[in-house]
Amino acid sequence: MLFEQNEMNKATLLFPMSKTDSVSDLKGMIEKRLLIYRSDQILMCDGKLLEDKNGFVDGDTIDFKVILKAVTFAVQVLDGDCIEDMRFWNNMSVLDLKKEISKICGLDATDQMLKCDGTEMIDSYYLYNYGISDGHSLKLTLK
Repeated sequence: MLFEQNEMNKATLLFPMSKTDSVSDLKGMIEKRLLIYRSDQILMCDGKLLEDKNGFVDGDTIDFKVILKAVTFAVQVLDGDCIEDMRFWNNMSVLDLKKEISKICGLDATDQMLKCDGTEMIDSYYLYNYGISDGHSLKLTLK
């Protein structure tokens, strides 16, 4: 099974698939490997949307897309203040978010550590990797 990611970056990933695996199984593998929730994945083959119950034929090439959403969330800063109603697309990188926070707080992006649900966010990841949705709250601390 050949897997192609056709979003901002082009990548080809191979997933070991058996004849009994379904689209739902592949979505689970993508979620585990790329940290992209199933609900944010679109899988297509030969221009047709794949349903979770569909199976695959050996050699199928699957086109993969991430559903982009604008999300509104808050960031709790060091002094207990909160930056409310930050609104960005979920394909924004963590580093780019830190740069936006820097414009508001004056704290250099390289000095910031953002946490989502207690997990340190990695600069090269995207907001969708952390499942950030409307109403989410992130914590900002110093490195």
